[in-house]
Amino acid sequence: MKIVQVIILLIIIVGLGIVGAVFFTSAKPTEIQTAPQYNRIISLAPNVTEILYALGLEDKIIGVTRYCKYPPQAMTKKKTGGYLDPNYEVITAAEPDLVIVFAEQVEPVNHFEKLGIRTLTVKHITIEDILESIIKIGSACSVRGKAEQMVREIKTKIETIKEQTKNPDKPKVLLCIERNVISGRFEAVYIAGDDGFYNRMIDLAGGVNAYKGRIKFPKVSHEGLIAMNPDIIIDVTSNLQGRGLNKEELLRQWDALSDVEAVRKKRIYIFSENYIAIPGPRFILTLERIAKAIHPEMEQKTID
Repeated sequence: MKIVQVIILLIIIVGLGIVGAVFFTSAKPTEIQTAPQYNRIISLAPNVTEILYALGLEDKIIGVTRYCKYPPQAMTKKKTGGYLDPNYEVITAAEPDLVIVFAEQVEPVNHFEKLGIRTLTVKHITIEDILESIIKIGSACSVRGKAEQMVREIKTKIETIKEQTKNPDKPKVLLCIERNVISGRFEAVYIAGDDGFYNRMIDLAGGVNAYKGRIKFPKVSHEGLIAMNPDIIIDVTSNLQGRGLNKEELLRQWDALSDVEAVRKKRIYIFSENYIAIPGPRFILTLERIAKAIHPEMEQKTID
């Protein structure tokens, strides 16, 4: 399995998310041609579930994955398996009129297609794609107006953050998305590279990615981290309590890189919220967190 695929699966399982924009299945019998009234929707991804709830469609959701934990009400819905192992028997028995899946879930799409169950395929790759996906899901579910309003509000917040973080001298930011936090060693650290999502948020928040290559999720060594010498380090580690960790311990582990500027100046930030790894409608919260890490003076400001 390619390393990028491994990282993507890691984000799914550890962060309860997956990277991904919405497009309609083309030239197939179950293709969505119009916007009929769907009343029995199943979501096979946490970020899709969040969008459906944000659009006020919770009463139409009849099933979600075991990873769908936000909003909390989603956990009361029927469980339909996971991203890697959807329960076809449960899904079929629920008699959905629409199943929303990710582009990587080719097998489920083919399976539902044979049964005549309509599917909407989603994929979140960039911020722009996420915004477009909100509108497309809203259109498919007959709430386009609400979706457009939601997107306008998010765009306004993005512009506010950009305005508040204007600075010609952009600090170098390293965003760590996975490392061996148990051993505390920095032998194989996976960071956000040219991925189109976290990289873009670093830019919008007034920073510049410390990594200059074209790999989406590069693996870097102890020596590589020192060579990049970031001014700021953002360490994304979800589910701290469940993994027996705390922020103070994680911060101490970075002391092993005392030659790095961010370590010397104590500009290391631990992001432990699960939404950080779910590129859904709450990405704006992640963007605000990154902006405040890069520009501490923003802590006193509210993003309206």
